[in-house]
Amino acid sequence: PGGDIIVVSGASNMTSSGIMALSTANTGYNPGASGYMKLLTGNSTASDTGEIVIETGVSLFYGLESGNSGDIRLLTGTGSNTAGDIQLTVGVSESTTGGAVVITAGESRAA
Repeated sequence: PGGDIIVVSGASNMTSSGIMALSTANTGYNPGASGYMKLLTGNSTASDTGEIVIETGVSLFYGLESGNSGDIRLLTGTGSNTAGDIQLTVGVSESTTGGAVVITAGESRAA
């Protein structure tokens, strides 16, 4: 297999762990778009391609307070003309069934 790249923010035994931010820079005063960001897996000619997983961590119960798992938000910025879209597009199958968009709400395990 190819090489791995693993980036982890700092840990803490007392409070919150570190913040990880990945961002492009702002533009200058001249007209132009801010940077472009793309997250993708490589192509495969003989097997499946990779998977992209965006997931929040588990919040465990310790003592009198219980924690909540984090949110996942997809946001577009405010535009002085038109705000950006959020688009979900499923791939095309060359031989059988195309992919699906599945949205599942959470459940409660409370008694």
